[in-house]
Amino acid sequence: MPAFVVDSAALSRNIEKLRCFTSAQIIAVVKGNGYGLGMVPYARFLTAQGVALLAVSTAAEAAARGRSQGKIAFLPSAEADV
Repeated sequence: MPAFVVDSAALSRNIEKLRCFTSAQIIAVVKGNGYGLGMVPYARFLTAQGVALLAVSTAAEAAARGRSQGKIAFLPSAEADV
């Protein structure tokens, strides 16, 4: 079975490249279990990289992230119970 790996260094470089093009705050969408990688570790990583806002699609995802990990935007999907 193929493994899915996220290169944290490459992700960090991509965030820096975005900052070269805009002074706008960066919002990252973190949802579900992150393809089995775990949403919370990547939420922490993105927050440490200076991402201003993390978007989730359910209240359960927001609760999983916890209050200590920065601001949360709620972006429900069309199928989500709101």
